[in-house]
Amino acid sequence: SDNRNINVTVSNTGKEDIRGWAVSFETDGEIYNIWNACVVGCEKDSSAENKTAYLIRSESYNGRIPAVGSISFGYQETTDSEEFPSDIKLCSKKDALSEETYDVSLNVYSDWGTGVTGEIVLRNTGEEELYFWELAFDSNVSINNIWNARMMDNATEGSYLVQACDDTAIIAPNSEVRIGFSASKSLDVQTMIENTSLFHTSILEALSDEEIVDEEESEE
Repeated sequence: SDNRNINVTVSNTGKEDIRGWAVSFETDGEIYNIWNACVVGCEKDSSAENKTAYLIRSESYNGRIPAVGSISFGYQETTDSEEFPSDIKLCSKKDALSEETYDVSLNVYSDWGTGVTGEIVLRNTGEEELYFWELAFDSNVSINNIWNARMMDNATEGSYLVQACDDTAIIAPNSEVRIGFSASKSLDVQTMIENTSLFHTSILEALSDEEIVDEEESEE
């Protein structure tokens, strides 16, 4: 058996950012090292072709691919084949989460009448990690600054959509992210948030029909 390096480029040809990506493919070899991505599943084919199906997901720091942008990852495998991996396809999508899988709470640090600082605590109460999450909520204060998350530009007054930053993109089960904020408000308003909903990127077993990657090979 020979060892070889495979470099894969995932390109976003759309008009919106990809937030959290995963790809699936079959190879004749066995992956023993990977960088800029992680293996989240593999299954050996019991047929005569004797291929192994791999499910590869981004790390948190390279899970966001800007529109018309790309990222690369690579791996090393042991194989007797000279063929590239086959059927490399995108297998992730945005999903809404049930209220049983998360909890949202509010802590107010300081309130001086016309302004407030505090934090929104997003806790993963489910059994699976939250991957590149988005939190939507309504509030009776005007949030003008936020940290540990990104506030989307299309947020309307009173309704907000915040997305994970790269370093808060993955929330493990029984873990949480604290989203700090500052806001302006009226004197008689007591800060509150309500009507929360949460989305994240799900890794699929079923593959899309669109191939999105390029491969390069180098022999060791």
